[in-house]
Amino acid sequence: IGNIMSYARLMAIGLASVILAFVANRLSQELGILILGIIVAILLHTLNVCLAMFSPSIHSLRLHVVEFFSKFYEGGGIPYKPFGKEPL
Repeated sequence: IGNIMSYARLMAIGLASVILAFVANRLSQELGILILGIIVAILLHTLNVCLAMFSPSIHSLRLHVVEFFSKFYEGGGIPYKPFGKEPL
């Protein structure tokens, strides 16, 4: 159930972005002053685009690295020894 909740969180982030865009459109329409509505819409849509660029990528990376990497990765092998360096 933990994996389902993690993907549900990603879905909620996308849904919040859609709701923020809807609020920006409605708020800009309800202000009544055209220039003020355009400025508010541009500011809110810019905020939404900035959040949309960073938030889903950070959360999905966290989902894959923290939750799935520990389940399927098995350590082992030989330690890395670069050429030309003596071990301490």
